[in-house]
Amino acid sequence: MAEEDIARNFFHQTLDKLREEKDKEREVEQKKKDKMTSAYASLHQNIIENRGVLNAIQDVKMYEKIQKDNEREERRKHLLKLDKDPNEQFLMEERFEKYKDRKKAFEKKTEEGKEMILERIIREEKNRKKQERKNSNLHWMDKYDSQAMKRNASRKLPRVKLHKRSHTSAKKYIKESEREKERGRDSAGEVDKNSGSSGEEILPEPEYRGLWEIYSKQKPPKQEPKLISDESMQKAMEKLRTGIVRKQVAAGREFKGLPFRSQPDTVLFKDFEINKPYLKKVQLTNVSYTVNYCKFVEVTDNLKDFCFVEFDPPGSLSAGLTCWFQIKFIPKIDIDIEGAVCFMTQSGPFEIPVSCCMKKCIVSLEKERIDFGRICKGEKARKCIELKNEGIIPTDFTIGDIIQTETTEEIQLEEVEQSQVQLDENQGSGLEIMKTELIETSYIKCLKSSGCLEGYSETVVEFEFTPHEAGVEVRDFTIRFSHKGIEPVICTVCAESVDLPIFLEKESLDMRICTVGYFYQDSIVIQNQATNSMNISNDIPNSLNNIIQILPKNALVQGQNKLNIQLQFTPNLELWNEMYNLYFDSENGEFQVKFNFLVKGQTLPLPFTLYATVTRAEIIFDKTQINFGTCHMQECITSTVQLTNNSLLPQKIGFISMPDFITISPEDGFITLVPKEECTLRITFTPDKIRFNEFSLTCKTQYDRDYIIHCTGKGVQSGLQLSHTKISFRSTIIDDFSFAKIHISNPRIARLSSAKVRGVAPVNTNRIFQFEVPDSANIRITPEAGKLEPGDELKICIEFSPIIPIQDIIDLARENTKEEVTSLEGGTNSKVSILEKKGSNVMLGKNSKLNMDVPVKEKIKEDSPAWCEAREKLIQMFEDKLETFRIPCYVSIATQSPTVLPDETLHLEVTLPSTKPKLKVNCLQGKCVDFGECLIGMKIVQKLELENISNQEITFKVNPLNVNGPFEVINTPRPIPPGKLFNLVVNFVPETNELCHEECIIYYDEYNRISFFLTAKGVEPEIDLLDSQDNLMGDELALGDVVLNESLEYIFAISNKTTIAIDYWCELSDLDTGNNFTGLPAFNITQFHGVVEANSKKDITIIFTPDRPSLHFAEKIKIRINKKQNYFTFKITGRGHEMNLYPHHDYIHPKDIMVDPYPKRYHDIIKVIIYRKIDDDVTTAHDVLKITNIKHRTTGHKPNGDFLLEMIEPIPTRKAFLLEPMKSVVEAGTTFEVNITFDPKQLEAGEIRQLAYYKLTLKGDVVKQYCLLLRGVDATHMLV
Repeated sequence: MAEEDIARNFFHQTLDKLREEKDKEREVEQKKKDKMTSAYASLHQNIIENRGVLNAIQDVKMYEKIQKDNEREERRKHLLKLDKDPNEQFLMEERFEKYKDRKKAFEKKTEEGKEMILERIIREEKNRKKQERKNSNLHWMDKYDSQAMKRNASRKLPRVKLHKRSHTSAKKYIKESEREKERGRDSAGEVDKNSGSSGEEILPEPEYRGLWEIYSKQKPPKQEPKLISDESMQKAMEKLRTGIVRKQVAAGREFKGLPFRSQPDTVLFKDFEINKPYLKKVQLTNVSYTVNYCKFVEVTDNLKDFCFVEFDPPGSLSAGLTCWFQIKFIPKIDIDIEGAVCFMTQSGPFEIPVSCCMKKCIVSLEKERIDFGRICKGEKARKCIELKNEGIIPTDFTIGDIIQTETTEEIQLEEVEQSQVQLDENQGSGLEIMKTELIETSYIKCLKSSGCLEGYSETVVEFEFTPHEAGVEVRDFTIRFSHKGIEPVICTVCAESVDLPIFLEKESLDMRICTVGYFYQDSIVIQNQATNSMNISNDIPNSLNNIIQILPKNALVQGQNKLNIQLQFTPNLELWNEMYNLYFDSENGEFQVKFNFLVKGQTLPLPFTLYATVTRAEIIFDKTQINFGTCHMQECITSTVQLTNNSLLPQKIGFISMPDFITISPEDGFITLVPKEECTLRITFTPDKIRFNEFSLTCKTQYDRDYIIHCTGKGVQSGLQLSHTKISFRSTIIDDFSFAKIHISNPRIARLSSAKVRGVAPVNTNRIFQFEVPDSANIRITPEAGKLEPGDELKICIEFSPIIPIQDIIDLARENTKEEVTSLEGGTNSKVSILEKKGSNVMLGKNSKLNMDVPVKEKIKEDSPAWCEAREKLIQMFEDKLETFRIPCYVSIATQSPTVLPDETLHLEVTLPSTKPKLKVNCLQGKCVDFGECLIGMKIVQKLELENISNQEITFKVNPLNVNGPFEVINTPRPIPPGKLFNLVVNFVPETNELCHEECIIYYDEYNRISFFLTAKGVEPEIDLLDSQDNLMGDELALGDVVLNESLEYIFAISNKTTIAIDYWCELSDLDTGNNFTGLPAFNITQFHGVVEANSKKDITIIFTPDRPSLHFAEKIKIRINKKQNYFTFKITGRGHEMNLYPHHDYIHPKDIMVDPYPKRYHDIIKVIIYRKIDDDVTTAHDVLKITNIKHRTTGHKPNGDFLLEMIEPIPTRKAFLLEPMKSVVEAGTTFEVNITFDPKQLEAGEIRQLAYYKLTLKGDVVKQYCLLLRGVDATHMLV
């Protein structure tokens, strides 16, 4: 019973658990259903909300498609302009895109194939390793004991080089022994596992513990596995080891090292030849403690094909006994071979190295550095080095010239200091070492520059050092060999030369610049480091005795002392021409004299050089006489004198004892002229009296030389006076202008009688004046002539405006045109500058004859491209100029026949500085920037490109434009670096239909400016909408009837009558009556955005595609022109039908509507009410039922249709209605009319209205039935 209760409890627990699981599953399913329901609801809501988004997305896609079509069309036009085939270009691009897609697909397929192959290789590698692990337990590969082999491999073999193979074999032996131990453990573990698996039975465990636990406690007894002990394993290994290697122990000492020693230690085959056999006999000696044996094993792998060993095993050898073996070497390749012969003994293995060397040339240098030590100047020393060839092949060697070492000067100085220290240690001298410098000129030579170095021989190379100056020399010699495999050897030779005991502190003396006729003196220091005194003298040429003198000529310099000798230099003008070719350097004009100081008892003299630059102290005047001519009392006349300092020294000059009416500038005539300087002096004559002046000006220099200038001038008095006789304009650029104002007056002069003064014109009378402007001056004087009464004053305006001469522009333009024609014909014609060809001044006045009458052979219009190009080129070629003009003003007495009074002629001196502009406007067309035409209310943005053509940064500002005008500068001016550009942005927004014109002025450098005009024209747009018949469109456009899911296209046009292209945007209003079931609009526009060219029209297509039946499809279209809102607005309507046939009636009375007695039989009801009016004279009433057949837009449909009228129920008054015809065929695209006649006479007495029902059957694409309800009313018998 207890067991049944336990089982029952477990059963109930299982059932409860199953119920819980089912409840959880139901909850999960219910949650999934709720989640899906909410997802569907949210999706439905999102679709409803996102209909507008879908419309926008469709518009965007349509816009992108149109953009692509426009871009394709533009590109097609561009290719056609380039004389290319656009269809071919587009086809090539499509093929290239397909090629790239195929290439990507192929690369992807290749990558997938590589991955599959890699996975297969990895899988096969895993299977191979798994198979190797299974097979490794089947072989017993332990042959040697690992400990013994490790001990033998760790022994260091002196004087014998082990080959790599011996180490690898030892390592292999150790690894095999370790594998054997691991294999033993693994086998023991496998035995344990197998025993455990065979002795215990595994039963499945139930879900709940029950009676199974009672039976599971009765387990069979376990059997412990038998393991192999470590002792048995060690014994097995000992048995194996005793047969191979044993330790040697003698007298309690264990032998360690190589058991046998070879004689020779290394088998060497030297300078072998290919295919020639070589035999070597090697002796082996037992050097172990006891009896041992020797067994040949093998030779290393790299010797197996070339070396063969003949060894007869001698058996057991006692200690100290020897045996022999022969090794035969047959070379087959010409390379060095290294290997070993392997032997096995009772105490372990050993190897004998084998080296095979081919024929070589091995060159070595005894030492790479030679140090000569310290040697005095003028002495000679030699040192040798040995060059050895340790190979059999001879070679030639050459010792090259000097090669500068790659080390820096600091490293060379360190080497010098080290060599000096070594010399001091070796020589033991207590003298103080002076700091030396590197010698620039080489005094080290190699006495043997080439030779032949035989095999196994040596040669001696000798170097010689003969210094002539003090210092340190380090030189590298390169020894090159003719053998290709030998690299060059560098031998460094260093030496130090010591100065002579007597020397000059300075070996040259520079007297700088010396003037002819003056005396110069300096000292020369001679120092004696020796302990005894020495006599010195010189060898100056006799021809220089009057110029150079050394005092004293012969001198005695005491030991360890110095002596100062005086050198006197006196340049003489008389001997200048004789010495010039001998002692003067023609390149730099220096005077050079080289001589020696001779020391008695010393072979090497002391060289000395004297340098001096000799010059003359003279100044050259370009004129020595000046005639100022006639000058008025209130005026002044200036004359210039050019001075040139031909001396190499600066000179101070000054004018002394000058008259009061003479002024000299600059600095009042006291100036300093630097060497070779040219200076211009301005001498101004201002008369103070009416007389003739004759005087002289004296110029004195610092060298007490006088220069005299003779001058003459006459002072006179004029009746008219100028407020200013000199005018200096500011620097003015081309096409700019500058103004100046002066006054001319006729003053009253207090004089008793003008007739009493003889030779003077009468005063206090009317006078006439006239300015005569030179043709080459770009100035205009206003007024040029006039009349002044006594006491009157008149203002004179002077305008300066530099320009480019028109004739020069025309000539250059014509020349450029000729060059273009010549280049087309295949010829070449070099351009010649107009300025160089004419040799005339570029500046020319506005009123000159050249500007008025230009002899033009070929007419070149002003502001044409050729004109502008030539003008810009001449402006770039223009050079800054400073011109001065003396403009005469002729004066005469106002009479009937006036004559010029020469003594009263006035002069106006005008200084005209002109320069080319630093700032240039690149987009100018002459003097204008044309914005073109622009629609009123629109905006044109023009970038004026300003270029800095100077070498300095320019800061500019723009003169403010008219605030109420159409032009506006929208960006801020910024500094322009040299050679850079700046875009000045100007907007043009017209408000009226007229031509706009405004001046723009740009100022820079305070006074300079550029002025040009901005021109544009505002245009009033003239836009019309035209229907398909090119008639003006109204406010509504009816597209007609369309079968569902078919499309109707209607084309209207936007006509642009203006001379400017316009942009248009078409938008559809969001009306509920214009959408389909899908939420998308039923009306679509293909070209909703585009450009209408000037004087042309643009076709726009409207597509009507209904998907639901409705008679009230409608949308509003808004057309914006150039982003103006609601420029055009009209309504489009359409009707959608399920089939191609449909009936319709024009009039339905709203008062009489009857309920359909047959609502379920027919699709629709057509109600027709016919009235007969009271005042009608006719006896019957008529109406029309229309049946229309819509023409399908697609193929595959039945073109024609037919209809049939049948009376539903016959009534007594059926003769009151008459329908003709009752059936017929309706052709596609036509409307058929059914005439309905109502005759009230057929009514019964007392009836005023009658009903009739007809069945209308339409057969088109589908068959559809209608109920036609006819109601006739006789209005003559009813009260209205």
